[in-house]
Amino acid sequence: MSQTKIVRAVVTLTSSESKRIIGKAVAKLDIVNRALKESSVVVGVGSTNAFVAEEITGRKIDNEHFSSGIITPRGLGVTNIARKLDSLLIKRGEVSNVNSAEWPKLCDQLGPKDVYIKGANAIDHQHNATVVTADPGGGSLNPALWRAIKERSLNVVVPVGLEKTIPYSLPELNKKLQDGRVSAWKQMGMPVYRIFLLPGKVVTEIEAFRILTNVEATPIASGGIGGAEGSVTLLLEGSEEQVKKAWDIANQVKGEPPVKADPLKLD
Repeated sequence: MSQTKIVRAVVTLTSSESKRIIGKAVAKLDIVNRALKESSVVVGVGSTNAFVAEEITGRKIDNEHFSSGIITPRGLGVTNIARKLDSLLIKRGEVSNVNSAEWPKLCDQLGPKDVYIKGANAIDHQHNATVVTADPGGGSLNPALWRAIKERSLNVVVPVGLEKTIPYSLPELNKKLQDGRVSAWKQMGMPVYRIFLLPGKVVTEIEAFRILTNVEATPIASGGIGGAEGSVTLLLEGSEEQVKKAWDIANQVKGEPPVKADPLKLD
């Protein structure tokens, strides 16, 4: 019995190219497709989620304003409220907007057949994911959402690029910051109130390539210059057919424009 020959390739993806591949993969998840047909999928605002929303709905999304909390060269901030877009609710194929006032009521209606897609600000080496908030009320992570997750088994999918990997245990970091506002002498941008550990299925470039092509993707370098800031370089391993498919997908997303920022002016 012959063994399948292992073929290898190396690809580099910019931050936005990674977001596109992750978006394609999330749109292929069984739990997402089942919810699209039978119940509801909620796509929370976020730069990566804008790509997810495009892949799920087939609609063009203004990724510059389909976000909330953002990190800019000046520090932590939020998207310009005047132009900020709402989260999306896709209920049995019908797409509608969900503004912040409607969000708690919607959360009370979500359950085990539904899916909530939420981006993250950081992941660690064990694929724990967190989001940073300046809102003492938790923002979109309000009590109604936690009830849906903990009491009604709401499915959560967390699309997040490997560029957000930090060399620290996020559960341990969560313990440091869970008791309220961070006491900082100075902070660049908005103040950090706390971080939240996110439950659910994390989808990085590693999972994305596995979902789309069944190859094993291993990060071997990160970062770059000249427009490659935030990039990840991946070793792809699998059969020749699998790796060729992954190679083709990586080349198809090449040239994806970077996501721009339109932050709320804080001063």
